[in-house]
Amino acid sequence: LTVDRTGDRRCCTSWPIVHGKKFNYLVNAACMGNIEYTGKKLNQIIEQFDWLVSAQVDMVTLANPVLIDLCRKRYPNLKISVSSFAMVDSIEAAKFYNSLGVHEITVRNGIERDFRLLEKMQAAISCNLQVMVNQVCLYHCPYQQYHNNVISHMSQYTVDEKISTNYCTLHCLLQKYREPENLLRSTWCRPEDLHFYEEIGIQKYKLTDRNKSSSWLLRTADAYCSGKYEGICQKF
Repeated sequence: LTVDRTGDRRCCTSWPIVHGKKFNYLVNAACMGNIEYTGKKLNQIIEQFDWLVSAQVDMVTLANPVLIDLCRKRYPNLKISVSSFAMVDSIEAAKFYNSLGVHEITVRNGIERDFRLLEKMQAAISCNLQVMVNQVCLYHCPYQQYHNNVISHMSQYTVDEKISTNYCTLHCLLQKYREPENLLRSTWCRPEDLHFYEEIGIQKYKLTDRNKSSSWLLRTADAYCSGKYEGICQKF
């Protein structure tokens, strides 16, 4: 889900390709095992992008620089959203992706509370910065890059045996159980605090929503769109 609070327009968009809404298709694997360099797989990737364009998809979220370069050259009308998996956490990285003509950049998880850095990054580029506001990863998690790769490969048919155990998630939960303060200092933002981002020029926010129920999604979207939440914390 993406929350857009630009100007007086405060809306939450799940990007369905119905009812006049926009559609953002995720192709944001952090690692593809180098299949993007093989002729057969590259042709399959191009066929997939051709299909997305024919389906009138508005935007694709990408983390792989090869796919970003491919997309901007072959499909100039298809907007690109740089995934947080690209680990953009500096002015230089933001300026690089901005120079490629991307539409928006979701910053690396872990810098959401570095307002000085975010302000300088947004001021240095013409595209939108987007931050994840309800992520509860460990602050400066040492497993972040590895976890991104684990998630990416879980969606690919590269091993014979189906993998269901996520070591990184289990480790994260254990650290929060052992030291509950890790939950408080994790990388989330209260709906009431979005104005701090708006004051430095950031208007778009990403809600992490995998494996959540519809009621959870609606409640969370409403809280961040309205900028307040007065209920109790619920998992589902």
